Amino acid sequence: MAGLWSVLTQVVLSLFGDTTASGTRGATTPGPDDEGNGRLRAMIAAFVGDDSQLAGWLSDRLNSHQQYDLVIGAQGFAPAEGADPVQAWREAHFQALNAAARQDADAILWGDIDPAGKAIHLRFSNKATVAPGNDLLVPLVHVFKPSPTAALPQAARILLATEKLRRTVGGAERRLQMTRLQAEMQTIGEKIAAGDNPAGFEAGLATVFAFAAFVLAETGDRSACPAALKMIEPLTMPFMPSASGKPVTVVATTSLSVADTALLALYGGLLNWSMISDVSDRSGKMAMEVWQILVRHFEFLPGATTAQALCHSNLGEASIACGKTSGDGDLITAGMASYRRAIGLINPKTQPGIYARAAYGLGEALVAHSDIEQVDATRDQAIPIFQAALKVCPKRDYPYLWGRAVFALATVQSHKGRGAQQDASLLQSARNNFIQAQYSFEEAGALGAARAAHGGYLRMETLIDQAGKRKAVVAATGG
Repeated sequence: MAGLWSVLTQVVLSLFGDTTASGTRGATTPGPDDEGNGRLRAMIAAFVGDDSQLAGWLSDRLNSHQQYDLVIGAQGFAPAEGADPVQAWREAHFQALNAAARQDADAILWGDIDPAGKAIHLRFSNKATVAPGNDLLVPLVHVFKPSPTAALPQAARILLATEKLRRTVGGAERRLQMTRLQAEMQTIGEKIAAGDNPAGFEAGLATVFAFAAFVLAETGDRSACPAALKMIEPLTMPFMPSASGKPVTVVATTSLSVADTALLALYGGLLNWSMISDVSDRSGKMAMEVWQILVRHFEFLPGATTAQALCHSNLGEASIACGKTSGDGDLITAGMASYRRAIGLINPKTQPGIYARAAYGLGEALVAHSDIEQVDATRDQAIPIFQAALKVCPKRDYPYLWGRAVFALATVQSHKGRGAQQDASLLQSARNNFIQAQYSFEEAGALGAARAAHGGYLRMETLIDQAGKRKAVVAATGG
């Protein structure tokens, strides 16, 4: 009967979601034919300061691709001069996207030629670029040699493949687009793995590869992170206190342009993702340095509240990853403080994704603190925090984050439910939430995480079955 009920439970949950103990409900999963899975249409805008028809040259080298349609725009875009350079870049992205929308395009490649003629600056705009929570990467620029080489269309193909992945819904289609993006990146990754010098690649190709690795990591595939870190380290080392000898405060307040902050945020994001599966002393130290620099940089900038929240959240994540590996409770405590600062700066109604990530991180910090200090009460405090993250997190927009949060909730529930006084209702909630995590990971294309969630579900099935048998024995024997 246990097997029959488990099958029925999965069917019911697939239709209605889990509302038993977590206070969450699985959102309806869009089908593979939903908007977002159609053919990508992209625009290539005129490059400001270009007299050589660079947009046409780039289009000619991309037109053979079967995954998208291209249209060339006559208008160029550049940020306006102003006191807030980040906002100026955001407005330039909006202008570029509006021009693309008038041509029914979903994304746009645009940029300029360096006034001194020493470089091509390539930028990429899509809906994710200007979405809440992406403030740190808004000024990201990809710099290429002034005479265009094969690196420029290669980078453009990778950027367009990231857009195709970002707008795709449905687990099978998402995995297909992940495979296509990985194929675009494969040649570069193989060269890095073979020992090629990362400094030998054009800077723009390095940052595009790193950006694509970051996009993949957000779907649960962190395999490209090591190569991406190797590629952009030559660009970021001049800013790192451990390499330059400059104090964090000096770097944060005197050395950084807006483009530099975006590059450091990309580097720090990749370090954080890579630490999930492999924390070394060096990577942990570098991640904390990056986010300490950016926290200090944005601390007193007007209008940078979201950027501050993101930096505090990332610093918390890096601190906790290092603390869990080293068993350093002080680092865990510092990470919790960073997450609380981030949450205090976020409006969950207008920035649900940022809030959900920070709340999930705080919950993970409480669990880590409980593991180190051996205090179960601290672990129990994580349950309502994970539930709060799930309540505000849009599952369709963040399926991997939603899956991580519900998996963490299920893990805490299972730990508490199988204690000395077994709690059958908590075990059942954990079982149901592991199922929800599995479905959400599958939707994100993260099959490894989905298998782990399924393993959790099977363990809960076994525990529930054993508890039922013990209860039957006690009832039959009178204790």
